[in-house]
Amino acid sequence: MDNRNELMIPEKRKELVLAKYNKAIEFITKVNPTVCMDKYGDFELAEHCINSQAVTFSELASWYSKDCPSDFISVHLATLNIFVNVSQHLTKEQIKEISFWIVKRWSYLNIAELTLVISRIKMGGYGPLYNNLSGEFILNCFSEYVKERRSAMYKANAEMQKPFPNLQSLGVALMQNVDKMPNLKKMLEETRQQNEVAAAQELDEKKQRIKRFKDIL
Repeated sequence: MDNRNELMIPEKRKELVLAKYNKAIEFITKVNPTVCMDKYGDFELAEHCINSQAVTFSELASWYSKDCPSDFISVHLATLNIFVNVSQHLTKEQIKEISFWIVKRWSYLNIAELTLVISRIKMGGYGPLYNNLSGEFILNCFSEYVKERRSAMYKANAEMQKPFPNLQSLGVALMQNVDKMPNLKKMLEETRQQNEVAAAQELDEKKQRIKRFKDIL
């Protein structure tokens, strides 16, 4: 199997994760907030998280149990609850309910995205807390992130629909007279070099995603 594509195969993803974390409690305790920050803390944009191919909440529910994703999120929200300097903190019951709604509304999000949103909240990326960390505020933060995510995916899809500029340029060049052939030869060589660089970069990115996934997803 081409290991560059193995993370796109659901059964292979499941096999890799369960081989390392056989039970839900193992995943929750070992893929903790500190580990997630180490792996995903450098991500700044939605597209970074999406391209990471990190484990999603729906996958956790499918591989372990329906409670696993909300239990996982609760651990991460608990660290946020401790971190913020407010007079009114969340109760355990509130954290549990917030986690429930995050999974219910956005089960397609992955753990890299969870890490990003919580990091942004800590850094004031979604605005000040006004001395009160509430469930409404946290859910609104996730809602804002999802808007950003949709925009990023729309942009990526739009880019994929565009004709490849180099091929388009070559097509125009082929329509020219014979005296244009020297320019065409130069364009072909430039295109070959660009494609080699792009292929090498894509391969390196795929290797990094696989390493990140296998290290801890």
